[in-house]
Amino acid sequence: MGNSPTIDGLDGTLASGRPKRRTANVHPGQIVLDSQPKRRTSAQKQADDNCAQEALAAKVTAMQKGYQRVSNIEERMQMDQTTDSAIGARPVRPRPRPRIRTASVTGSMLQEADGMDTGVYLSLTKNPLD
Repeated sequence: MGNSPTIDGLDGTLASGRPKRRTANVHPGQIVLDSQPKRRTSAQKQADDNCAQEALAAKVTAMQKGYQRVSNIEERMQMDQTTDSAIGARPVRPRPRPRIRTASVTGSMLQEADGMDTGVYLSLTKNPLD
């Protein structure tokens, strides 16, 4: 296992016998008191049980509302699909899009008699500002 200390069960001490950092400065009797169950009166227990039941009921109603909302959406989608299938799907007609013509470069290179390139000529097909 090596030299690293291992944790010894639930009492919060290391295998070397030293307490963990969070329980290092606690009175030994406090550890025993913390492990004992808290005592409640019957009225306190009844109030805690009522709060737990109300919280559970609120959670259940919230879940039911969510399920109802999802079922409404599914029903609406089903109705939309049936009406679309009854009408029949119509194809979308493509519309032509206008193109803006700009200056284009011609690939023709003029060569002089001595074989030197003079450059590339630009030809405007349409003025883009008009």
